[in-house]
Amino acid sequence: DTGFSQCGGAQGDCRSRPSSAMLGLLRHVLLLALVRSAAAVFEDDAEIQVSMNKVWPYANPTETYEYYAYPFCKPKIVMPHFMSLGQVLRGDRLVNSLYDIHMRRDVPRTVVCSRTMSKEDIGALKNAIDENYMFELFVGELPIDRPFGVKSSMAVDDEKDTTERYFLVNYLDFIVGYNEKEVVSANVTRELNLEHLVDITEWKEGMVIQFSYSVHWTSLPQIPPSQALELQLKSTMPHGHQNMDIHWLAIINSFVLMLLILSLFLLIIIRVVRSDLSHYLQIPDEELNAVEEETGWKLLHADVFRSPKHRLFFCAAIGAGGQLTSMVIFVVLVGCMGSYYQRGAVASAAVISYMITSLLGGYVSASLYQKLGGEKWAWNIFMTALAFMGPAFVIWSFLNTVAIIYGSTAAFPFPTIILMFAMWACVTFPLTVLGGIVGRHRAMKQAQAEGSPFPCKTNKLAREIPGCRWYQSPVTQMFAAGFLPFSAIYIELHYIFNSVWGPRIYSLYGILLLAFCMLLLVAGTVTVLFTYFHLNAEDHRWWWRSFSSGIAVAVFFYAYCIYFFLQTGMNGFMQCSFFFLYSLLAAWGITLMLGGVSFYCTYFFVIYIYSRIKAE
Repeated sequence: DTGFSQCGGAQGDCRSRPSSAMLGLLRHVLLLALVRSAAAVFEDDAEIQVSMNKVWPYANPTETYEYYAYPFCKPKIVMPHFMSLGQVLRGDRLVNSLYDIHMRRDVPRTVVCSRTMSKEDIGALKNAIDENYMFELFVGELPIDRPFGVKSSMAVDDEKDTTERYFLVNYLDFIVGYNEKEVVSANVTRELNLEHLVDITEWKEGMVIQFSYSVHWTSLPQIPPSQALELQLKSTMPHGHQNMDIHWLAIINSFVLMLLILSLFLLIIIRVVRSDLSHYLQIPDEELNAVEEETGWKLLHADVFRSPKHRLFFCAAIGAGGQLTSMVIFVVLVGCMGSYYQRGAVASAAVISYMITSLLGGYVSASLYQKLGGEKWAWNIFMTALAFMGPAFVIWSFLNTVAIIYGSTAAFPFPTIILMFAMWACVTFPLTVLGGIVGRHRAMKQAQAEGSPFPCKTNKLAREIPGCRWYQSPVTQMFAAGFLPFSAIYIELHYIFNSVWGPRIYSLYGILLLAFCMLLLVAGTVTVLFTYFHLNAEDHRWWWRSFSSGIAVAVFFYAYCIYFFLQTGMNGFMQCSFFFLYSLLAAWGITLMLGGVSFYCTYFFVIYIYSRIKAE
């Protein structure tokens, strides 16, 4: 069952069931993306599947290649193993191997093959060792990473000159742990010595290298099978979790700082706004006209709800931001319930949640566009669907082409490309349209029942905008609205980047949820504060300015990306392209998310204060 709906002979049968086709595709994607093998139970002497995955330079984790692209022993027929959608997206390419492992059966050192090496083969292996290449294999569901080999320097004739010797790992000593009938641990040649290595410094005519392996089983009843994958991944992390106390201390420190800033801003806003409101509300009707002599946000009641320029694109950006925000919250909440230890699980969850939340994105965009008097609602929905996926497609197309040129597994296979396009065309886009139709009709019903969605009428001619003071300038707002929210997450970014661009597995999703909530809260509060300053300066152009807070945070985020890159050993055109362009896409996503959140905080604030005064 492929999950796709089948149609009968009549063409009308297909048209009568479009929703069935959409649900069928969604079910197919869910099965492919979120499949997770149940704890495998093995009887004695049952075969344990050993899969070879990929290889990569340690400094360039995105530059991945197929394992058998290098001169290792391989089966006569290379068979791909099943992978989830998330594994394919992260560049995994699981294939069969020559290593024969059976449950609780020890195997002495056994030669699996002898391979004659050409000069080019030895050169390729030596270059890989120079660049600290790693390879990954799976014993059952447990991943193992190991280096190709080692390089050492030796003195020549007791002189200062040294010669470099290259050693290739040609003997894998598997140590597999079990708990009753389940595999709970796997390790391969953790401490290298001469019996695991072969010298490949110099190539000789007819050079033959033997590849061998051995298997030793050990009982580990203290490891529950449900935690086997988690413990396996944590055991392979460099430096483990020794900095956990520092991590928690930094998060708490950041949290206290954000609470202090938030309390200060809320205090200023509440005191000033309440003072202004009480001042205006105590004025009798006959004296209302006298207030026009004064300055302040009250004077803008006939301009503050004036529709912004390019409202179609503005509403599309707000809708896409709402969709991305809800997607991130969904992914983090799932991580809080159970961390993503399965390889590719985060990517799978992100893809599924992005498709589902497209309904919200269409609803938010179309509803706001209708309130602003927009007429091109179909184009608005279309632009909402492309607001994030358009730039993502352009960046992906370039990077996928680069990966194909390099022969990397980071390039998506053709069936995966077709599946991704089908998911967008058959699920994401229709849900965006559906949400847009619902949002537009609901906004129209509210307008018919309640009249204008805004508390004040708008004049035909816009009010002249006077000059502003330095703390009311856009530059000041951009700096404050970028720096303060970024300070709430920059510590957590270090751990996230080490997970995305390094070997660590991120697991503290509860802390990430706190940091993300602080980010949204501070971004919204700072934006509301500066919007009040601008309104008091008689500047009614708050729509795009409130959205620009997201741009400010994205600028600080991308500056941190550059700083992080300089601290790593990443090199080469492919890795640099992947890092900077995907970081640019993440910055655009942050712009949409925080721009949307900041706008709606400001939107409700402006409606609140202007609905509490009497304005003609």
